[in-house]
Amino acid sequence: DVEVSMGDDGGDSTLIGVQKNDLNISCTELLVVYDFDHTIFNKNSDLVPFEKLEPALLDTIMKQSKDGVSWTSVIHDALGALSRLGYTDEHIFHALYDSPLTDGFQELLISVNAMPNASQIIISDANVLFITRILDKHQLMSTVDSITSNIAVVRNNRIHLSPYSDPSTESPIPFRCKNCPNNL
Repeated sequence: DVEVSMGDDGGDSTLIGVQKNDLNISCTELLVVYDFDHTIFNKNSDLVPFEKLEPALLDTIMKQSKDGVSWTSVIHDALGALSRLGYTDEHIFHALYDSPLTDGFQELLISVNAMPNASQIIISDANVLFITRILDKHQLMSTVDSITSNIAVVRNNRIHLSPYSDPSTESPIPFRCKNCPNNL
């Protein structure tokens, strides 16, 4: 049996009290799937750079999102605005590094990683670049077996985003499903 205590601080629940010995699971194989934002990372990673570097851009982001522009396109354009204001990819990464992981998740990822026959994956509508940089910062990249998320690349010190694309279909919509959003 696994017992994980959830604490309530009046806001979002947080994982507390997980010790390696608490996770004595006996099974042939274990697959643990996580979201990233508001799960492993204690915030929406897409918004953190704007909250920390240029809060005035948040109004534009929210307005465009409410107007029906896809979230990934909105964030891509807003990252372009940060670039035009002189912020580089490293400024953005440092803003992300200053934000915490959700309490208990570092220990959880390490503990599950130590289990024989356990795999951990992240499926998230954040982006691969933010996720990998944050996991690297906390020395957790080796605990995760795969990450499925939106595409992000750095060109000329500017971060470019595009929606996740399923490599087996080369479709911008995962699995060619009309019900799935472009950003997972």
